Order: sequence, then C-alpha cells, then structure tokens
Amino acid sequence: MEFKKILVPYDGSECSFRAFKIAIEMVKKFNSKLTVVTVIPKFYHTRSLYANLNYEEILLKKQRDSAKKALSKIQTNAKKQGIGVSIDILESNSVVKQIVSLAKSNKIDLIVMGTHGRTGLYKLILGSVANGVSQRVSCSVLLVR
Repeated sequence: MEFKKILVPYDGSECSFRAFKIAIEMVKKFNSKLTVVTVIPKFYHTRSLYANLNYEEILLKKQRDSAKKALSKIQTNAKKQGIGVSIDILESNSVVKQIVSLAKSNKIDLIVMGTHGRTGLYKLILGSVANGVSQRVSCSVLLVR
C-alpha cells in the first residue's frame, strides 16, 4: 500500500508531535506529500454575557496566534529534514467534522494522529477526536500515543 498524501492533525500536544515525527518518516519512505492541520474549535457562548468584552474573538485570536507559533516550529522541523509540508489553520464548530472533510476533499491516503488515550469519565466528557475521525474516514488512520 502506498501513501501519497498524509495528513497530521496537530494540536500542540506531545502525542501529536510524536505523530508528526512518525509521519515524517513515512513521507521519506513513501515520497509522500505532507499536510499538517490545526483545527481551532469555535465555542459560542450566550452573547449577552460577553457582548461588551468580545470574549470569543479575543479567545480565537489567542488560539490563532498560538497555532501559528506551534506550526512554525513544525514547518522548521520538517524543513531541516528536507521535507516540504503544507500547513493549515482552520476554525470549526466540530474538529472531527473538519478533519474528516479535509481528508475527503484532499483525497488523503493516511491520517497520522496522536491520541491522549483518555478513558472513562474523561472520554465521556471530552469525547475523542481520534476516535471520531477514525470512525468517519475511508482512508487509513494511524493512531499514536
């Protein structure tokens, strides 16, 4: 099986960085194209509580700035290894749906993503992006802890 297009959803965590490093090795092996994406979740609060503070826009700006900084390090790391990488920052009400949509529209062959390995109550409350993505895409998924 050949993986011509590899996608790495990156959230800045250690496990997503490990997934990125594994994807780099796969890119070298298969001569693949690499895309790294960060999806910033949009959370809408009751407008009346935050209308004067523009809380949501301030939060989104901080998240965008943080994502740009993290992805700049990823791009530098890939470049040092002679790998070209396409970087994208997206915003969505559903991180899972956005990753799935991106994978389908770009005809991704493999998604390499980190998983925090949450179980029990944490998984119930926070859900699992990795689980949601792996159940909804038709391409291969490699989960990294």
